[in-house]
Amino acid sequence: MNNILEIDKLNAVLPSVDGPVFVLNDISFKIQQGAIIGLVGESGSGKTQLSMAFSGMQDLTPGVISGSVKINIDNRLINIYPTEDKVLNQIDIDFNNNLIRRNEYKYNSVVLKNTSYLKRNVFGWIPQDPRNFLNPFWKLSRLFQESFNLRAQTDKDFTFNDALSFAKFYLDQVDMDSSQMISKYPHELSGGECQRAMIAFVLSKKPSFIIADESTTGLDVSRQKKVINLLKKIKEGNPELTMILISHDFGFLHHLVDQYMVMLGSFLVEQNIDKNDIKCPDSLHPYTNELLSKLWSNEKQIKESKLRYISFLEEQIDVWGKRVKESNEKIEMLKYSQHYQLFKEKLDTYNEEN
Repeated sequence: MNNILEIDKLNAVLPSVDGPVFVLNDISFKIQQGAIIGLVGESGSGKTQLSMAFSGMQDLTPGVISGSVKINIDNRLINIYPTEDKVLNQIDIDFNNNLIRRNEYKYNSVVLKNTSYLKRNVFGWIPQDPRNFLNPFWKLSRLFQESFNLRAQTDKDFTFNDALSFAKFYLDQVDMDSSQMISKYPHELSGGECQRAMIAFVLSKKPSFIIADESTTGLDVSRQKKVINLLKKIKEGNPELTMILISHDFGFLHHLVDQYMVMLGSFLVEQNIDKNDIKCPDSLHPYTNELLSKLWSNEKQIKESKLRYISFLEEQIDVWGKRVKESNEKIEMLKYSQHYQLFKEKLDTYNEEN
């Protein structure tokens, strides 16, 4: 199959009172249509930030996003960010050393024009806590009225005659009793029911690409299993559907994914690893190894993994420390200093805990 997503040198910088925070750094990868990718990393590594940046969910202000993000869908190639327009990409620095676009309004207008189609017709987002996204004043019937109206206007193959039958169809898809659930408000649903209602709503948009962000966090084991089985069922019925599942749990992902990508501190350290390759620790990045070692029982392998990870952190401290000293540009120096501090703190914390 063709690549549905191609990313090249994606960067994201957010402002703060202490100066710019570099949350995504030179990230490049490709995803084939129909693939199921597990995006793994600890909290704060940039997993959600990355997914929001390429799906058009990221707020354009504050902050600066740069790089190439191409979506190949419906015989269209959409380049979200106008990277080749030199005028729109002119950057200034404010009094806190934060990056700002000189032509922010025009730049954002171009991006919003590109992403509005993607958000309506291509991407479906399953959030970590659906209660924060479901309107507390809307019954589920009202929620599905929105996607019914959208599909009725844009989907030439749309066959539903009314919003009620439309809502019931998608609620039944996620094993909910539609006759009872359709008239309920979000606060009347359990955590697992909220999650399934959100999945049903996302499916009702008929997306080509689903992003599930920690979709089993906060659920007990039995409900986690239901979500896993539900995602399997969805994929089996839609072989061309592409999915990215964000998690820190290899165990959860291994039941579902074809490949893994791994993030560490705003960097993509591993991409497009076949899920069978995680059984070969020597071929993996030291950080990936360290994450997986928590599932091992072989003491020798665990010790070797720790030594490799420590060596990697020491190398990164040395690399970024040298770049700080060699840099002459203010923003570069701030960026390299942040990376240096990141790996130094990780090494200190790791040594304390082990």
